[in-house]
Amino acid sequence: MNSCLLITTSYPTNGLPGSESAGAFVEDFAVALSRYVELRVIAPALQSGREERDNLRVNYFNVPRIPLSLLKPNNPFDWLAITQALRSGDAVVADEIARDPPAHILALWALPSGYWARRHAAHTQIPYSTWALGSDIWTLGRIPVVRNVLRSTLRDATFCYADGEQLRLDVMHLAGRNCEFLASSRLFPCPPRSFPSILPPYKLAFLGRWHPNKGTDILLDSLRKLAEQDWQRIAEVRIAGGGPQAALVTVAVRELQAAGRPVVLQGFLGREAAAALLAWADWLLVPSRIESIPVIFSDGLQAGCALLTTPAGDLAQIVEGLGVGLCASATDSDAFSDVLKRGLAISPGQFQEGIRAAAERFSVAESARRFALDAGFITAESGRS
Repeated sequence: MNSCLLITTSYPTNGLPGSESAGAFVEDFAVALSRYVELRVIAPALQSGREERDNLRVNYFNVPRIPLSLLKPNNPFDWLAITQALRSGDAVVADEIARDPPAHILALWALPSGYWARRHAAHTQIPYSTWALGSDIWTLGRIPVVRNVLRSTLRDATFCYADGEQLRLDVMHLAGRNCEFLASSRLFPCPPRSFPSILPPYKLAFLGRWHPNKGTDILLDSLRKLAEQDWQRIAEVRIAGGGPQAALVTVAVRELQAAGRPVVLQGFLGREAAAALLAWADWLLVPSRIESIPVIFSDGLQAGCALLTTPAGDLAQIVEGLGVGLCASATDSDAFSDVLKRGLAISPGQFQEGIRAAAERFSVAESARRFALDAGFITAESGRS
């Protein structure tokens, strides 16, 4: 059987708060892909080591901090940790390719994984493909020197994927080549749920990184702007996650609670707890500033949640286009407060038909099958089985 090497900077680490949200999708994708090809994964962890199960083997390279997404190139205090992580990952990738050359390499994400793939596969002419996130293009792509490395990495890839439609177009513009949409989603253990509340008060949930890109501060400002009559239509708001805005979130939630608002603060949630939260909620809140199509979008669909979102990235088109919720007019707290009020005035149950149909389109199994087909590990006929 041909082998595939998957290089990633996002993978769950047992017992580490936040690593579940950072890498659960990648692990699910890896498991799904291993149905079609012998798969080896290179991923970061606080301790190096190996794991093996069935057709999947994981080789962890040592990094000083997890998740790597919180390390910022524009922060001098992160430079040492970034340098150590880059060296460690580069060495393990080089060793893996030299020891047992794969038939194809898939890099999640374009940087640094795609750079490592390009650098070490070039002399052996092993084909590699990249799967870009918004942070690759919209954050790292703004740094002049890094932008040139990113462009070369994308341009030389055999296949180029992005997890959003606008992101796909931005990759094409940057790299001057074709790029295909590939949905990022995870397996979500949705517990049985009752039909969403038909009448208020409604249950609202936010689950994600507390980060400016995810708009956690937009959500909190929007809640402050709700009137008394709006709060009478809310049973409870639960805010779960963690990240760099933790101090801001904690203070704002305490202020809302002191004002008598039913807001509950939760930390990082594992997959089971996250699924239980979405099964509880009537409305899932996605107040992002910068986004393509977040994994929480497909989580919400699988859990049967109606969505209230900003128009970041593709959310403007897909949320109302697929009939799965309501979208604000802008990515600010005034607009998100308005869409909250609109949602509280109607029944989330009216979106259930659209939610069920959309959930079938955003499947980790379908994404794995699609890549396996593109890379030549399966044929169109065998992939249907």
